[in-house]
Amino acid sequence: PYPCRRAIILENRDTFNSFPMAGAFGSGSVAILGNGNAGPTIVTQIPWLAEIPEVYYWGDMDIDGMEILARYRRAGLSCRSLLMSYGDFKRFERYGTAWSKDNTLIWSRSELWSRSEDRELAELLTPGERELYSALCAAELSKSRIEQEKIPYARVLYDM
Repeated sequence: PYPCRRAIILENRDTFNSFPMAGAFGSGSVAILGNGNAGPTIVTQIPWLAEIPEVYYWGDMDIDGMEILARYRRAGLSCRSLLMSYGDFKRFERYGTAWSKDNTLIWSRSELWSRSEDRELAELLTPGERELYSALCAAELSKSRIEQEKIPYARVLYDM
């Protein structure tokens, strides 16, 4: 068994490399690089992760980040999100952007649940997470995403 009581899966390398293991994620904690969509596909190969009492996922507040969170849960990992609800998006909206990752303005799915997987993933989200996912897919917000590295780490370390 891995000797820790708390794990945080971080979506991208930049956040993983600079994340300060302090506050709620100090002693007895481990940080894991999720590496985007790669994480949920290999989580079953990390059996000790399921035995950790508290597992958190912190990713970008965008369509991709919400889907990655749902895919972890679909893979069987019981994890809680950090700063990934509709309320969190509104609270940190000033850190967001209307530009997508490919430098185009706000994009959305042409229909709210345009892929067969969308509804399944939405069902794996909590009500606050699902509300954000739906709003992002429908382009109902003034910003299309908030990257996790834009939010001050103190919010995760001390406000959870």
